[in-house]
Amino acid sequence: MVALDVDLSLRFFTPEAANLFGLNENSIGRALSELNHKFSDDQLLLDSEAVLTTHAPLMHQSEMGLNTFFDRRVLPLLDLKGNMQGVIITFSDISEMRRAKQEIEDARAYASSIIDSIRQPLVILDHHLRIVSASPAFYSGFYIVPGEAVGHQLAEISDACLDGKALRRFQAQIQSGDDPVEDCEVEANLSPRGRRTFLLSAHRI
Repeated sequence: MVALDVDLSLRFFTPEAANLFGLNENSIGRALSELNHKFSDDQLLLDSEAVLTTHAPLMHQSEMGLNTFFDRRVLPLLDLKGNMQGVIITFSDISEMRRAKQEIEDARAYASSIIDSIRQPLVILDHHLRIVSASPAFYSGFYIVPGEAVGHQLAEISDACLDGKALRRFQAQIQSGDDPVEDCEVEANLSPRGRRTFLLSAHRI
């Protein structure tokens, strides 16, 4: 954390901030524009000036080196009467969170590539049995587009072409426990292909 006065000159700083800005005991009184920070943040000076004017906090993500990221906040520094005394700049390390987010995105992309490569109709359902995603073979086989399916249950799509009674029995089996459900026979009326019979299986993930 660093604190600046109304002229955006340095008032005090924490040891952690000293590393980010290359500060020492002789840095007190120096202008923010003169400080050579070790992170990428072109908005820092502009945000500090804006907070002095508006009293409204501002946040920006900054990067320092390879895979090191911070949430940088500029906050108004007020006295007990609410008068502006300067600004405080704080930093929160979000590197681990960014890496975890990237890993999740990579895992989703990997899972999607697997789903897209499956030549049989396959559907991913959430715990409410609503469609999260599906394979291209599912969409083409049931003559629907993703926008008509995602977020809906199977019985709600394609004009309820699946046999409702058999489908409810299949869904009840899914919800009854963690064991896989194998080869549940369900009929569907698929125009223009006519009536078809499917064997539905489900596995919890």
